[in-house]
Amino acid sequence: MYPEPPGISQPALIVTGTEDVSTPPGNADILAQQILGSQPVRFEEAGHGLMYQHSLEWSHIVKRFLRSPNGFLVQ
Repeated sequence: MYPEPPGISQPALIVTGTEDVSTPPGNADILAQQILGSQPVRFEEAGHGLMYQHSLEWSHIVKRFLRSPNGFLVQ
C-alpha cells in the first residue's frame, strides 16, 4: 500500500468494515502494521458506510479512543 511508513507518530484509530469493496479491509491491516501503536477496529458485515450502518457502536468506539489519555481503546 505504501512504499514506506506514513510517518504518523500520534495514536491512530483505523476502522474498516469486512464488506468494504471501495477500500478493502486488507488495506487497513497494512496501514495498522505501518503505524506504530495504531488501534485497528474491524466491523463485521459492514461496508464503506460503516459509520451509518453501525452508528451507535462506531460513535462509542471513536469517543472512547478520543477520551483515552494515550489514544488507546480502554474497556
